[in-house]
Amino acid sequence: YAKNCQDRCIPLKPKKCLEMLVRPEVLGKHSAAYFAVQDGRVIGGLINLFSATTVSYYVPCATDEARTAQPISVLIDEACRHMRESGRRIWNWESSPDRDSGVYRFKKKWNAREGMYRIYVWCPCGVENIAALGRDRLANEFPYFYVYPYDRLLALEGR
Repeated sequence: YAKNCQDRCIPLKPKKCLEMLVRPEVLGKHSAAYFAVQDGRVIGGLINLFSATTVSYYVPCATDEARTAQPISVLIDEACRHMRESGRRIWNWESSPDRDSGVYRFKKKWNAREGMYRIYVWCPCGVENIAALGRDRLANEFPYFYVYPYDRLLALEGR
């Protein structure tokens, strides 16, 4: 995964995050993990997140030498089959580095459509504690997320 990200200039998701997503109490309830194996060796993997209606394409990876076998495509096909069987209707490709990236072009080959969506986050420690971090510390502590607009954060509490 780290090499895939490095080769494509994609920021790494924290290792702790990935480890949490495959814990027994999370896997199958909020996430799914798929692996492609060839000759007894893992050549690709995919971690998806899901809600009641939506599956999010979260962490795909494949070994460089296995790319011609297209393990990611096989894993996507399997994940979509599970998605349909579970009654979920939306496949969210998540974001791409930019429209000129190979990642973006790969998703377009699957007839992906661009769209705006919102991500809702529950703050078990309370919104006031998150707001107390301040804009700069919040950005440093959560480099893969954003809060927009930051100055309205406390006004959103209780919604």
